[in-house]
Amino acid sequence: DPDLAANVLRDQLRPDSTLMLCLGYPLGEAADLTTLDAFTAALAAGVPVIAWCREARLAAEFRRAMAGWLGEVPLRELPRRVFEQRSAARSGDAAELGRHISLVFCDADRIPHQYVGRGRLGARST
Repeated sequence: DPDLAANVLRDQLRPDSTLMLCLGYPLGEAADLTTLDAFTAALAAGVPVIAWCREARLAAEFRRAMAGWLGEVPLRELPRRVFEQRSAARSGDAAELGRHISLVFCDADRIPHQYVGRGRLGARST
């Protein structure tokens, strides 16, 4: 039953247990968001951060870059890091990976409560 499988995946990605879904591959082509896959399950579950690479040949580089960035900066800085990579790629100062990263990022108010104020994963307090 494909609906059951999608529900199971969505439940596994519930926002109270999942802060980010990083898909190390391009999303499949779909006419709408009714396609049952990890991306739509994450959206339905309310996962605050979803990242993926739109270019299959750069998937391994994307996975390495994400692992490095997330080890260097707090998650709240990821949009800035992606923006910097896109800007550098446009100006020719960096590898083309920056042109192929997609990021869905809810604001800090959407970070699940158990991560708020917890060091590198927590939302910035103002």
